[in-house]
Amino acid sequence: MVKEVHQRLSTQPDLENARVSGLYLGGGTANLTPPEPFRLLAQTLAGAFDLTVAEVSLEGVPINFLRGRPLLIDVMQEELPSRHFRISMGIQTFSEPRLEQMGRLAFGRPSVFASVVEAAHQRNMTASGDLLFNLPGQQQVEMCDDVRQAVDIGLDQICLYHLVMFRGLGTIWSRDEPLLSSLPSNEKAADNWLELREILLDNGYRQTSLTNFERSELADDPRRYRYEPISYESGHCQVLGFGPAGISYSAAPDSQYALKTMNPESSAEYLQAIHSERTIWNRYFQYEQQDLELLHFTRRLASLRIDKGRFSENFGTSAWKRYQDELSVLVEEKLLLDSQHAYTVSPRGMFFSDSIAALLTEGRRRNGPRWRRVHNDNSGGYM
Repeated sequence: MVKEVHQRLSTQPDLENARVSGLYLGGGTANLTPPEPFRLLAQTLAGAFDLTVAEVSLEGVPINFLRGRPLLIDVMQEELPSRHFRISMGIQTFSEPRLEQMGRLAFGRPSVFASVVEAAHQRNMTASGDLLFNLPGQQQVEMCDDVRQAVDIGLDQICLYHLVMFRGLGTIWSRDEPLLSSLPSNEKAADNWLELREILLDNGYRQTSLTNFERSELADDPRRYRYEPISYESGHCQVLGFGPAGISYSAAPDSQYALKTMNPESSAEYLQAIHSERTIWNRYFQYEQQDLELLHFTRRLASLRIDKGRFSENFGTSAWKRYQDELSVLVEEKLLLDSQHAYTVSPRGMFFSDSIAALLTEGRRRNGPRWRRVHNDNSGGYM
């Protein structure tokens, strides 16, 4: 990845010292990285970009935030001259039997989760935790207990994710008939969401996206979570992704053109590309007008509000005609709330947001352009 950063700057020198708003060190288990390679990567990024106003996040499994010397959270603060630091960990549940069932007990117990939050706060970092709900056979009282324990250990952000599992998914659990039969119905699962959401709102959290809840006192604080809201601004958000499956995205200021590229997904193919001295990314998606409209819809959907004026300003008032039937259905079903200036996502609609996005994008997904692969030519470049 260090080599990729240098290669990117050599081919795009205008990126050197570019001001970065958010740096996310993620991919699920980024904190598995040994301290010294992590330090080298941090030094490389600090030398390549202007990180002085950046929010820096490190994602990983809970126990690894406390393992090793030096700790990665200390290396991060030592090497990155950034405005704010935060950590994000996958808790999933506070139930030890369920953690064992998931094969995650070695990733940390409730006492570890609390210690990670304490370690972050001692360094003036904020801490985020992910929780799963609607697990097989899980009663609502168990889900509520998970949320209350997450509040009690002092998490600054709590993210709630409904477990997606169905027959044919391909995972081990999705082939287990007793587990499948113990899943709640969609309506019951939505009711569980509404109850958990109310608990967080009642305990001083405000909802900032479909899944994220943040302590209300951070609303006007520089330490509030910024990476996710920045990503919703697809019209002017520029993204650089490094590493296997790293995604980069850039858009024209007039919202008429955008390009997304993706690095090789496998580590072996990624390393081969790195050592070939050629362009690393091997797939791209070129957005057409309707793709940009749908990107705007889905990103603003995640932020809970689709501003009618902004959409018309970007794409013209006639663009609405393509989606009027779908939007009417969504309003009729009370998944979206229609006002003079915006469509907002109802609390029930938040749970069914994937269905909202699927309905809006159905025709384009079926008939629109796909990711395209690039092929290296004899000159050593990519076409």
